[in-house]
This record gives sequence, C-alpha cells and structure tokens, in this order.
Amino acid sequence: MMDIVKKNKGIIITGSLAVITVGAIIIASKQYKLKKVSESSKKVIEIAEKYLGQKEIWKSQKEQDLGFLDKNFQKKMTSIGWYVGAAWCAFFVRLVFLEVYTGKKREVIDKLLSGNTQGSYKRFKDNEDKYNWYYVSKTPKIGAIVCWQYQQKKTQGHFGIVKSVSDNGFITIEGNSNKSVRNVKRSFTEFNKTIGNKLVGFINFK
Repeated sequence: MMDIVKKNKGIIITGSLAVITVGAIIIASKQYKLKKVSESSKKVIEIAEKYLGQKEIWKSQKEQDLGFLDKNFQKKMTSIGWYVGAAWCAFFVRLVFLEVYTGKKREVIDKLLSGNTQGSYKRFKDNEDKYNWYYVSKTPKIGAIVCWQYQQKKTQGHFGIVKSVSDNGFITIEGNSNKSVRNVKRSFTEFNKTIGNKLVGFINFK
C-alpha cells in the first residue's frame, strides 16, 4: 500500500486516498476509501454521540453562554476548564477526548487541548514530531479533531469531531453549534473560504 504525504502542495496519497492541491483549492479523489478506524477513534464517536442534543441556556444575545440545561453536563464541562460565558466548542472536544484516553496519552491531550481552538491546533502541530500516535493533515479520518479559523479574527475559530467522511465532505459532531451539540454536514470547499470560518485541517489519531 502506498503511503506518501507531501503537505500543502503537490499530491497527497495516503493508502488509496489521493488529494491534489492547487493553490488553496482542494480536489478530493473519488477513489477515497477510509483507513481502518482505530478502537480509540470509535470510542471518541461513541462518547461524542451520547452528548448529542445538549443545549446551552440562551434567552437573548446578552445572556448567551450562561450555562447548560443539563446541570450534570455543565458539571462535567466545568471540571475540564469551561467557565460560564466561555465559547465551548473546543471545551466539548476536550471533554470527549479526556473521557476516551487514559495514562500518558491523556496527559498529552490535557496539555495540548484547551478551550482555545487556534492555540490547541498550533500545539498539536508543533508537537507532531514528538508523538507518534497522531498527525496533522488536510485529509480527515473518523475520530479526528477538525479545526476552522475565523478569517475576520484569526485568533478565533471552531472545533468539531469527524464522524464520517465521503468524497465531497464529512459529517461532524460539534459543540456550540446552534447553541447545542449536534451533527453538521461539512464540505471540503470550506478550505477555500475567505470570510467566516475557514477549514484549516484535521488532527488525526492513529
């Protein structure tokens, strides 16, 4: 099986996946096939799905992000660093991954994955060579953390978890999406956005 990775430009081939990048345009081959999903990634989806439907308390723009309807969920979120008034998409991902991983890997997750999307993505990218059980890529695997960057303020963005992948896009489980945890259908064309949240990449776990 061929496994060649050339980041940012040229051709990326991982197994039977071929992606050609021309400038900022991402072209996904229809020969795309998923690699075997690891047990930890299956667990990530299982845990994330149990939180589908969790909602924040929201009555007006002024009162946004005041907490969650389910106080048990709020207690869990608070225990991993979320606080009232904070955006919570990354905190939700943090909660899921801290529930899945144990031991040394959990310590790494705890160190790299915070409530800040852009800071977390950078830490994962900067430490990619240090750890051999995850990698940052422009192509997703099931169970990956997906990152977007808000183009009008690039210190901000959005996080989600990849639930499934197809030729044209992927489905995520996202917190802080329409004030809830929900499934969202996404497109690879989001790599090309110049306004709003632009797709940046994926943190894939082996």
